[in-house]
Order: sequence, then structure tokens, then C-alpha cells
Amino acid sequence: MSSVESVPEILAQVQEVIIPIIIYSLEHKIIGTMCSVSNSGYHSTSSTDLFDNMYDLVDSLTFKLRSISPNMWPVFELTYKLFKADAVDFLEGKLLTYSGLGYTEELSHSEMLPSLDNFVSFGTDAFKNRTDYRQMVLDIYTTCMASDQLGENDRVNGCKLAESILLNLRGHVDDVCVMHLV
Repeated sequence: MSSVESVPEILAQVQEVIIPIIIYSLEHKIIGTMCSVSNSGYHSTSSTDLFDNMYDLVDSLTFKLRSISPNMWPVFELTYKLFKADAVDFLEGKLLTYSGLGYTEELSHSEMLPSLDNFVSFGTDAFKNRTDYRQMVLDIYTTCMASDQLGENDRVNGCKLAESILLNLRGHVDDVCVMHLV
């Protein structure tokens, strides 16, 4: 990525090629562990690596371009749906232990927070114009603060997201701040 980051036009073209892959991964929830059989027995391939790399790409692309393309917004929408349905614990990177088929594997889960922060920071106009986007990001924050599944680090990340919301959407979330942030 570093070879093309100095040329925003090329980076934007790379983004447009990568977005359909990211959308496919999110739509099909490619986040679990897959097992395959090889000549020597079972072999585990972690597709969480794909999930990690996908969010690294989203973070890098949105940060380097300092904007959110119209084609990138479905990634935000799918991230929200995934967070609420299956991946509430993917906000912060953490290691989970998977035990199966006689082995134990440490799986590293991705961080959604940098990408979410970039959506809020560089997609401010969309958030200002779309009540549903504001509700989604506020709901992620309230889930971080209220969920029994999440711990202290997740609440810290929720506060970081709230900081981004307050700084970037000043005057556009004031009506719900008291309800969500208290």
C-alpha cells in the first residue's frame, strides 16, 4: 500500500477494486475458523486473518484518502449489522482460544474502531445528512457501554468513538447526547 499512497488517484482506484471483496466478506460473515483435511490430518486456516486484513485495509484506505467514497458506505452499514448480530466483541483486537479437533488455537480478532472512527471523521457530511448513520454509530457506543459481553477495554473504545462523534458531529447529535452519553 505504501507505494501507491502518495498518489491519491491510484489509491482511490485500488479502493474501488477492494470494496466488493470487503462487502462480500462482511455479507458472508467470513470471520470464523475453517478446517480442512490434508495428508497429515486436520489443518486449521483462520479466516479471522481475512477479517483483520479487511479492517486494516478499510482503515488505511479511509485514512490515507481522508474521505469516504459513496461505494464505501455499504461497508459501514454491514459493519454495524455484523457488530450487532455476531461480532460485538470485534470492536477491539483480542485473542480468543478455539478448542476443536484435539488442538487449541489462538485467534486474533480485528479492530473495528479505527475504521469506525475514520467513517465518522472523514464522512462527517454523510453523518450530518443521515439520521440512520448517526443512530448506528450511537448504538455501537451504547452497546459498548451497556453490554455484559464486553469489558473495560471495550468501554474505553466506546468512549473513543464517542469522542469522535462529539468532535466531528457537533450540533448534529446534541439532541441525543444526553440520552446516549449519560
